[in-house]
Amino acid sequence: MHVEFPSHFGADLKMVIDHLKLEANIFDSFSSTGETVVLSAEREELEKIVEADGEDFQFPNDNVRVSFKNIRAIVRAHLGD
Repeated sequence: MHVEFPSHFGADLKMVIDHLKLEANIFDSFSSTGETVVLSAEREELEKIVEADGEDFQFPNDNVRVSFKNIRAIVRAHLGD
C-alpha cells in the first residue's frame, strides 16, 4: 500500500519507521498538490503506526509529537479505520 504525505513529513516518517522497526520505505514524489513523500508498506505494517500510542517515543520537541499524531491520522484515514 502507498500513503502520500506532504513533503514536510519526510524526516518524521523516517523516525516512525525506524522506531517501530517497520518493513516500509519512503520515497519522494510529485503530485498535483506539489512535492510529496510516499510511505510504502504492507497493510499490517501501516496498522502498527495506527496502533502506536506515541508514549514510548522520545520526541525531540512538541512539533514532532504533533507530526506523529498527524501521521497516525493520515494512515488511519487511508486504511479506512
